[in-house]
Amino acid sequence: MLACVIIGNLLMNSDRVGVMVKEMNFSEENLILIRCLITGESSKYFKAKDYLGNSYLIAKNKNSKSFSVDKDNTFHAYKEQQGLILKKTVLYPLSNDEYIEIIGDRGAAGKTLKELGIKLDNI
Repeated sequence: MLACVIIGNLLMNSDRVGVMVKEMNFSEENLILIRCLITGESSKYFKAKDYLGNSYLIAKNKNSKSFSVDKDNTFHAYKEQQGLILKKTVLYPLSNDEYIEIIGDRGAAGKTLKELGIKLDNI
């Protein structure tokens, strides 16, 4: 539930903030690192394609201010499927610090970096 509140705070510029916090089914599987090319823009979303040809909508928020059309971007995002008949994948960009706060420094093995003996100074 803490992650839902954190994600809700990150989506401040989204008009669905209240709804998102209530209905979001949070899991780390929905957090992704993605590289895509912005192909279009509307008032609430950017349209984008990744290099495998998948289409996405990227919600505009504080972390997407530097995005512009025909620009290649790599970022962490929360992924959500929207639509009943025509499914759309909507990405909500996260900053690196927000991403680390959400996952709690846990890797694929479920251990913290400290438990694995890794310090960020060593990298």
